[in-house]
Amino acid sequence: MNREPQYDLTLETSRLILMAGEQVLAYKKTIKDELLHSAGTLKEWVSFLIIISMNLKR
Repeated sequence: MNREPQYDLTLETSRLILMAGEQVLAYKKTIKDELLHSAGTLKEWVSFLIIISMNLKR
């Protein structure tokens, strides 16, 4: 007799949902970090351009 192993699919589904949720949170953190980095870079460029424009007016 060859019996197939029985799995509790409810537990597997819950585990997969938790794993997917962890991936979404990690991706969200990555996006947030990239946006903060981009905002910092933009702020540096704006400051640089303001300094240049002030020096050109002299």
